[in-house]
Amino acid sequence: MRLLIIKLTSMGDVLFTLSCITDIKTQRPECQIDWVVDEEFAGLVRFHGGIDRVFALPLRRFSRARRISDRFRDLAQVIQTFFAIRRQRYDLLIDMQGVIKSAVVSRLARSSQRWTYTAPHLESPRLARFYTHFWEPERNLPAVFQYRVFAGVALGYKPHLSQTQFAFKKELAVASAAISSQHARPSSTALLVPFSSKEAKQLDNQGMSVMVTTLRNRGYWIALVAGSEAERQRGLAIAALSNCEVEMIYRPIEHFNAFRNRLPDFGICIGVDTGITHVSAAFGVPTIGIFSISAMQTYGPHHWAPHARSLQADDPALIATITEMVTRLPAAQRPEDSSSTGWHTDRLSP
Repeated sequence: MRLLIIKLTSMGDVLFTLSCITDIKTQRPECQIDWVVDEEFAGLVRFHGGIDRVFALPLRRFSRARRISDRFRDLAQVIQTFFAIRRQRYDLLIDMQGVIKSAVVSRLARSSQRWTYTAPHLESPRLARFYTHFWEPERNLPAVFQYRVFAGVALGYKPHLSQTQFAFKKELAVASAAISSQHARPSSTALLVPFSSKEAKQLDNQGMSVMVTTLRNRGYWIALVAGSEAERQRGLAIAALSNCEVEMIYRPIEHFNAFRNRLPDFGICIGVDTGITHVSAAFGVPTIGIFSISAMQTYGPHHWAPHARSLQADDPALIATITEMVTRLPAAQRPEDSSSTGWHTDRLSP
């Protein structure tokens, strides 16, 4: 059986959808799985051990391009990828995005069965005409479980939701096992993800400085994730408030292979509801996810990662709770001289 899964964006949703691959390979071991994704998130999909072929579309890059030459380049790549998809024949297609862009891909792909959500859950109800089979999402079911159940309905099996596995390739699986082992030496760096493209999700500088100070007192070096120059400047302000040096990891999504090599360095990740926070949890890093405008009961990593906790951002005791959790962490064992890896990072000093 040959299966095509379409999940273009975002990083967190792509990761959540990858949770169904282990189920598929267990229930349908003969199944070949191809995946269509935005080029920006292709590194995550390519690193999954169960994916046979990845079709990467530069859709986000095309929308940001200002020069005509860049737009023509990206459009040519999109057309070339469409032809590559069209050359394949699939027994079954599952569009887990349900938007106009994914519907275009679904229409171009050759498959006798095209699955997606029921019309009220699509970007436009009119898109339903591009599909042959439909699934009604279950209410109050966490996102990871939604995708797993959807795949099971389309392929004719019922997943066991008590355990979620992300079957990433072996080289990092070994590192992830070392991270979560109770006998492993505590890793030396705390990864903080306080920023998001949505302003309402972001954590305030004062609260972050308290976390940074607490983590430093436990012996951790501090790494902050930033996706823009404005966020980098906020990182500098946090370093100043905390009176300590902070490493800035800039746009890790675009450098995913380098970022995943850093994951064994992280003894804890504290972050808002964004892709990097969920990726860290999936790769075995002890994680605290902080939720504001997004629903913790839908997206909280505590549903599927035994080493993760989820907290509400509007809890008046949020910082105190995190501080208490951090003080219970084993003290990090780090060398006196910690240096940056040299990839899109810099050191921000107060």
